[in-house]
Amino acid sequence: MIFDWRLGVFTLVFTTGLVLGAIPPDVRLSFARPGDFFIAGLFPFHYSGHAPCDSALSAWAVELSQTMVFAVESINRRPDLLPNVTLGFEIRDDCYSESMTLYTILSLLGSNGRLMDLDVPGDFRPGIRYENSTFLGAIGPVSSSNSILAGMTGSLFQMPVISYLATSDELSDKNRFPYFLRSTPPDMLNALAVIDILLRFGWDYVALIYSLDSYGIRGAQEVQKLAEKAGICLAFSSPISHAPSDAEIEEVVQKLKTYRSATVVVVFAASGAPYTILDEFHNQVPGSNLTFIGSAAFESVYRLKKISLSENTLGGIFVPLHYRDIDGFEQYFLSIGDDESDQPVSRWFQEFQMEWLAGRNCSRLSACPPATNNDEIFVMNAVNIFAHALHEVLTSVCHGNLTCTSEIVSAGERFLPYLLHVEFLGADGPFRFENNGEPAGRYTLKNVQMTTGGVIHTVQVGVWDSLKSEGRLSVDDDAVIWAGHTKVPPRSTCRELCQPGYIEVPLEQKCCWGCRQCPINAITENGDCVTCERTHWPNQDRTQCDPITPKAISWGSPPAVAVLVLSGTGVALSSLVAAGMYYYRSHPLIKATSRELSAIQIGGLFLAFATTVVTLARPSEVACHCMVTMISLCYTVMFSATLLKVNRIFRIFKASKKSTKRPSWTSPRTQVTIASILIFIQFDLPNQVLISIISIALNSTKPELLFQVPAQNHIELYCLFGYEAIASLLYNLVLVLVCCFYALRARKVPSNYNESKFIAANVYSTLVFSVAALPVYATATTTSQRVVTLCVVVLLNAYGTIFMAFLPKLYAVRFVGDIEVTREGTGASTRGTSLSTSRSIRVHPSELSIDTTGTASKLPSVAGSSNVK
Repeated sequence: MIFDWRLGVFTLVFTTGLVLGAIPPDVRLSFARPGDFFIAGLFPFHYSGHAPCDSALSAWAVELSQTMVFAVESINRRPDLLPNVTLGFEIRDDCYSESMTLYTILSLLGSNGRLMDLDVPGDFRPGIRYENSTFLGAIGPVSSSNSILAGMTGSLFQMPVISYLATSDELSDKNRFPYFLRSTPPDMLNALAVIDILLRFGWDYVALIYSLDSYGIRGAQEVQKLAEKAGICLAFSSPISHAPSDAEIEEVVQKLKTYRSATVVVVFAASGAPYTILDEFHNQVPGSNLTFIGSAAFESVYRLKKISLSENTLGGIFVPLHYRDIDGFEQYFLSIGDDESDQPVSRWFQEFQMEWLAGRNCSRLSACPPATNNDEIFVMNAVNIFAHALHEVLTSVCHGNLTCTSEIVSAGERFLPYLLHVEFLGADGPFRFENNGEPAGRYTLKNVQMTTGGVIHTVQVGVWDSLKSEGRLSVDDDAVIWAGHTKVPPRSTCRELCQPGYIEVPLEQKCCWGCRQCPINAITENGDCVTCERTHWPNQDRTQCDPITPKAISWGSPPAVAVLVLSGTGVALSSLVAAGMYYYRSHPLIKATSRELSAIQIGGLFLAFATTVVTLARPSEVACHCMVTMISLCYTVMFSATLLKVNRIFRIFKASKKSTKRPSWTSPRTQVTIASILIFIQFDLPNQVLISIISIALNSTKPELLFQVPAQNHIELYCLFGYEAIASLLYNLVLVLVCCFYALRARKVPSNYNESKFIAANVYSTLVFSVAALPVYATATTTSQRVVTLCVVVLLNAYGTIFMAFLPKLYAVRFVGDIEVTREGTGASTRGTSLSTSRSIRVHPSELSIDTTGTASKLPSVAGSSNVK
């Protein structure tokens, strides 16, 4: 009999202790009521300080013990629960001591479910021994440390122990405590509720203070485990003893001062020491705000020991168990001990009643009622667990047979399954065990606030319920008042508030993050900088990339207006030139310049000024091709005519030195035909199809985006020249270079016939402007610079043609009279003799002409200002 052997060992040990007088009289005292079955109750009527049971009587324990009496009496009055069966009880004082708890448990144990009969000397009044009463088990103790000892001892002897307030997660180990159950939820759920609160308000950097006992250590371990899973960082965790020294307090305060970003402190303690730490911190750091989140036991210390909360606790949140008043209990409690009540009362209640009434000068409790503490519901549920399990055995298994029932409940291993599967409707709602003797958890959130009268109290602001799969936490944000008397929740995070466009980067301190700016063209996504595409730009919040609308030069911009004004002026001057040339079309000087080629040049002028308008248009496929075509064509039109002019002058004067015969291909019709061919080659040259195919395959003129360097929220649209544009420009370059060649060769014509000089100046300036524009265009950083560069080059060329090729002629025709002309020529070869003459004559411009032979005769000075007499 292994259990008998173990029982003998414990009996020997504690008998020795009793002989030596180690068991205080209060522990030997019991209050019992007989029944067919009875339950033992362990309550801390006294606390143990320097010696066991040396404290004053606990009114709270008296209230809890009377709850057990009330529960048993309520069950006995119910016809539907345990019919024809009387439930009894025996109440003991464990003095909140592990050794006294062990003694009490052992004194309740005996074979066949009967009390042990320890024959010891001294003033000992053991519990009533019931010959026909079966012991079901014990409820209690109140503390986790005492419950661990009671649970181990009870499991050793297969005695069920149901604690009504022990919450340590250590007691959840069913390998160590198979016969331990509880009517209050474990600390794991309390820790889970605390973590949900931290997540609810975004507190991811907190401190943890816990008591150096099973409750605090196990609770802190659970908080740390859950916090790690939830991504919450503990800046530090510090244990604190129940009676901490000044050095212990100072150590924790220094940590709070070091980790100032942790403005929320989780307190998992069953002592009042953390209050001292909070007060000391505020004394050293005035004006600071710390917000504590207190566990259920921490709230119990404040509530039961009547600790006065200071202003340093304002804004804190307690997370106690959810309490609900038991119907009829308050009236029952206040009526105990009345004259008309014939129910016996315990010695502890009598002592409490006497002290309470004497201190308040009352004759009965109903006249000056004490406040209840709301823990009674768990005692009520613990008693009901035994009662409903017993009812199940009695009615479902034994069918009302008490002997059968006694045999089952006396064998703990047979009775335990009924306890674990019990279900009933308690005073606070349905009750059942979720996992291996662990009930569901429901907690209340109580916010520490100050009334307008300056009274500090707690206000319920939320509820946490483990039975809800989603939305376990419910908080009334409007009801919460945080530290500093604000409605805004405090920040408890070691993260800088990064502005849009910044990402978090880790700092040296654990769990702390700073901010790093992303590039201006990047957004923040999943904690990283993500660069937008070149055609996109971050929105204002830097959360997404929005497309950039490309900009083109505006018609109303100053450069565009200037170009339009110059173009309009050029059109007016071109019109004036055209009108003058037409008006004086019969004048020898005008006739001498080849009216047909001049007309082609004037057409090129109008085309050039129109080209600038097209160049200012918003780039598109059509606009870009039109721009390239018009730029190329206007140059071709003007310089094909210019080339033929300067070539004609050179050939005529060159031929006149040798013969009077007119050079070939110099007639007006021929010149126009050649000019048309040159223009046609540019406009629709035979290989244009081939060039277009190559351009499309490689790179054609098209709208292109101009990006800023460095990147900016600005993209401009311009026309990118393709290979067909380059081919056309090269063709025009050939025309200009050939013009330059003939202008250079014609520099020795008679000085009075200086049209070639004006042509040369026009061609040279065009070449200079074009060459100068190339680097400006290539290095331009904006569309307006590129567009204006193109327009200016075209305008300068057109204006150069007007001022150098046409206006001097019109000026000479209109304003100049007689002109001294130098005649230089070579006579026709007659009989092998060649004559060369040179003389000065005075002529009127009307006399100037080119004879029908094509030789120079009285060749004019185009400027008409040389040697005027």
